[in-house]
Amino acid sequence: MAHLLARPASEPLLKTLRSLVTDLMPVAVDESLVLRRSRLIMKTPALSSRFRQRQETTVQQFVQLLAMHGGVPSNDIELEVVVRALFEAIYVAVHRWQASNGARSVTELAAEAVTALGKM
Repeated sequence: MAHLLARPASEPLLKTLRSLVTDLMPVAVDESLVLRRSRLIMKTPALSSRFRQRQETTVQQFVQLLAMHGGVPSNDIELEVVVRALFEAIYVAVHRWQASNGARSVTELAAEAVTALGKM
C-alpha cells in the first residue's frame, strides 16, 4: 500500500498499476514457490475456484484503495474495468509462465501483459 500511496494521484491508472507489477513483483515473489503453487492451483478445480474467489475479493480491495487514492468514486466503471483487466493480464502471464516451466521470469511476463493492455 505504501508503494501505491507514494505514486501521484494524478498519474494515469495503468501506469500506476504497471509500476506495482514491475516494482513489487520481483521483491514479493519467490518464483520457485509460486511456480509449484500455481501448477497445483491450475490442476485442481477446487483450488482454482477458490483462487478465483480470492481474486474477486482482491480486485474489490484494489478498486476501493485506488478510488480513495485517486479521488474517484469506488463505483467508477473505468477504474473497475482497468483493475479487472490487470488481474486477468497477470493471470494469463502466470498461466503461460507455469506452462513453460518458468522459462522466463514471471515478472517479465506480467509486465509484458500489462504493456499489452496499454496498447489496446
